[in-house]
Amino acid sequence: MKTKLFFGLLIILIVSLILPIACSSTSTSSTTQPPSKTSQVAITTSQPPIISSQPAATTSQLPSTGSQPSVVPNTPVKMSIAINTINTQMDPATGKDNPAATPNIFDYLTVMSPNNDVVPVLAESWNYLDGGKTIELKLRKNVKFSSGDPFTARDVEFSWNRSVQKNTSFITNQRFFDKLGVVDDYTVRFYFTKPTILFFYNTTLTFPICSKTYYDRVGEDAYTKQPVGTGPYKIVDWKENQYIDLAINENYWGTRPQVDQVHLVVAPDENARAAMLQAGEVDMIREAPWQMVGAL
Repeated sequence: MKTKLFFGLLIILIVSLILPIACSSTSTSSTTQPPSKTSQVAITTSQPPIISSQPAATTSQLPSTGSQPSVVPNTPVKMSIAINTINTQMDPATGKDNPAATPNIFDYLTVMSPNNDVVPVLAESWNYLDGGKTIELKLRKNVKFSSGDPFTARDVEFSWNRSVQKNTSFITNQRFFDKLGVVDDYTVRFYFTKPTILFFYNTTLTFPICSKTYYDRVGEDAYTKQPVGTGPYKIVDWKENQYIDLAINENYWGTRPQVDQVHLVVAPDENARAAMLQAGEVDMIREAPWQMVGAL
């Protein structure tokens, strides 16, 4: 009986000594600052992607040897992504643009949340007038395109008219649309023949805003090869059915993305994309084959 009591007290004593050490170890591993939010871009995922170039180590992580660190601070973070295809056009007004790149290059007036709520982007607010037959939008100020040109209501008008001209299916979806009016530099009105509730739904990811000033300066040919937007990224280079290279838009009005450079490489075969990911040739793939989800 005395022996059992002795070992019981001994176990309690050991636990009482270990517990503070374990708690101390746990508390020191947590950060005191919450992680910063990334901007809303198409290439974000629910889990942090594997990137090919890790961010530089912080000062507290570097060895105190007195020598210079081998990792250069502020090393650009690069990501390579295998996609299934690149369409023949970079001009988003044609409707033949690239779904993997366009939402990262261009902004929209609004987007729809997963709950089908209208989320403001370049349009900060809106009102329904004339019994719902007119929608007035107030635009975001102090926004620039990647070309450095300021964003105004004239860019909305230009983008709308170009989409109507270049893409026959675009205007088909705009039921009861009558005309667009520019009230001032930061106010536009969309007029309809009947009240409509489909305007915001039909312009989500189908009405990217382009720069009229840039188009007027460079002309049609140069514009279609390298259009500019107000999104977090800009086009650096691209070749049809081969790749698209993107880099951060230094003029972006929102939160700076964590990834500085993106290389979108075309791999039409889904098994080839999966093999590229497994071999470490790319950091992410689009449209993974469902049969390989477990292995991936």
